[in-house]
Amino acid sequence: MIYLTISGTKFYGIIDDIGNNTYVATRFWHVYFFPVFYKGTYLCWGNPHEKMNYLRIPISWRSILTIFLRPLSFLFLVVGVLFFIVAIGDTTDKTYFKILVLAILQISLGVGGFFLYGKLKYTSPARKRELSRFLKSFKN
Repeated sequence: MIYLTISGTKFYGIIDDIGNNTYVATRFWHVYFFPVFYKGTYLCWGNPHEKMNYLRIPISWRSILTIFLRPLSFLFLVVGVLFFIVAIGDTTDKTYFKILVLAILQISLGVGGFFLYGKLKYTSPARKRELSRFLKSFKN
């Protein structure tokens, strides 16, 4: 029997990895694994193959942005490449230059989005200390 998850809750946007399987993630209700409704931001720790522990923390917009930034960047990149192919294929039309500029803009947005995604995943030492203190105060 094949089991397909149509909807449920799942953690997305894992950021602020402070070691020992401890990180910040945002929980969403999803449909076909596409996040739809925000359910909260959590500090998660423990073994992912066993029982994970999590504690609700204030909303992390960085986590939410990382959820949607990578697919949007990929979409911009694909559309930009398609526009570029169209612009290269039809150089006789007066819209050639406009399509070429649009293609370059789309590709730039895609590459910039992937660059920004990498920057958003970075955890500063101050943020690591803040989350470690928060976790220690909860465990005590």
